[in-house]
Amino acid sequence: MKYKLLVATLLCGLSLSSNAQILDIYYRGSIAQIKGKNADNMTWTANGTHVKVKSLQAERPLTLILHGQSDNGTISVSCPAGVRVELDNLHLTSQEGAPLNFKKQTKVELVARKETVNELTVVSCVDTVKNHSSVIFCKDDLTISGKGTLSLLAQGDGCKGINVKANLTIQDISLSVRTMGENRSVDTTMAFTFGGGGPMGPPPGFDVRGTNHPPFGMNSDSIPEEVQQHFERIRQRFESIAVDTTRRGFPHDIGGNPMGMGMPLGKHKYIGTPKGIKAKGCVKIESGSVYVSTAKDRGEGIEGKAGVIINGGKVVVDAIDDGINSGGSIHFNGGFTTVISRKNDAVDANGQIEGAITIAGGTVFAFSQAGPPEEGVDCDFSPIVVKGGTLFSIGAGMGEMPSVPTAETAQQPTALLIGLNTKEGEFVAVCDSVNGKTLFTFTAPFDFERSSSLISCPHFHEGCTYIVRSSTSEHALPLTSPFTIIGRSSDRFTPGGFPPFFF
Repeated sequence: MKYKLLVATLLCGLSLSSNAQILDIYYRGSIAQIKGKNADNMTWTANGTHVKVKSLQAERPLTLILHGQSDNGTISVSCPAGVRVELDNLHLTSQEGAPLNFKKQTKVELVARKETVNELTVVSCVDTVKNHSSVIFCKDDLTISGKGTLSLLAQGDGCKGINVKANLTIQDISLSVRTMGENRSVDTTMAFTFGGGGPMGPPPGFDVRGTNHPPFGMNSDSIPEEVQQHFERIRQRFESIAVDTTRRGFPHDIGGNPMGMGMPLGKHKYIGTPKGIKAKGCVKIESGSVYVSTAKDRGEGIEGKAGVIINGGKVVVDAIDDGINSGGSIHFNGGFTTVISRKNDAVDANGQIEGAITIAGGTVFAFSQAGPPEEGVDCDFSPIVVKGGTLFSIGAGMGEMPSVPTAETAQQPTALLIGLNTKEGEFVAVCDSVNGKTLFTFTAPFDFERSSSLISCPHFHEGCTYIVRSSTSEHALPLTSPFTIIGRSSDRFTPGGFPPFFF
């Protein structure tokens, strides 16, 4: 009986392997060698180290195993049945365009083989409009996994690390993504201004052209700095609305309309921003180690247009712009996540939906260095949902009003602490005031004065007092309600509302 089962298992394995299309591709300096198995209905070409593979099979998946090294190599792949790409100590640099380009509707599984070290680099992204502006480009769903390491470096201006037009899933792998280039986001002659007075525009006298135009005709010297910064944020959002109307097919010239909006003729051409990871769908991190860094303006760390979900693993993001951004929702269910933004929000959900940012498990440290109005966690005026896990954020908020939970959405006791000062490298601990037990700690990534911090952890209980302690200060956290504000009188603070200076 055991013998029959063994034979059946072997035959099944042979059947599965015979159904696969397999290519081994060896990069050796200035040439690429291709060895194929079961390659019917499949074509491939190699122009030096620039490889193109095309399969017409709709039911037989394609497996590529990539080996070797080249300083000027690429691979472009399409297969309607999907592609599995295994990296076997691959060191591939492209002088122009994506080293790995899955430009057709092809679902891709990218695997770093166990104990292998793989490096992919793009030097230049001149032709960014045609989706070559990344180290890895995929037009369909992409899964990155494996027991090896994968390092991605985008050097060129406008280059991204990973650009996916659908959903991205990361698991098991040790992944590093860095972008070094300048922003090349929009090339346009359009200037967006408001005539004023219409229901679609701000009040008369509010010019959105720049910070040198104070709101409502006031003298800029008489306006507090944080208020000026708040109106600058509004200006930027109105500009983004203008850009969005052209993308959605609105006419390019709607000047003189009764709504008080005006745009001269022009056309936007979207080129490229130096983001680390971008997906038009959802970014989901299940496990492994993910490190993302950006070096120049508009360099967001991780962007999932439809959402970002972190279920496990260790995630570290050090970005110039938003650290983690989504046009939908951001959910932390597990893992250990540290997010740093130098010039914007650390965690930013723009969906303006219920549960736009939800912390249900794991550990989340979110730090914004920018100052007002940027935040550690920002979901505009939607309440944050805290179900569990550990959270500590540092940011300035909007007039000391960051995004916060409410008594209903703080299912785990949460405190807003106003006034925490930190020094770079300073050790900060959250402790139980009764027994002095340390609940969790972190090291401050930068100097910050007059900050707003959201703090929560599974050890918190309503009615108890905790302490935030550093080498230079100590703050008590008496949790008098599910959501407690400390350091500012509650009558000046409206969770989920506008800053007190807005009206």
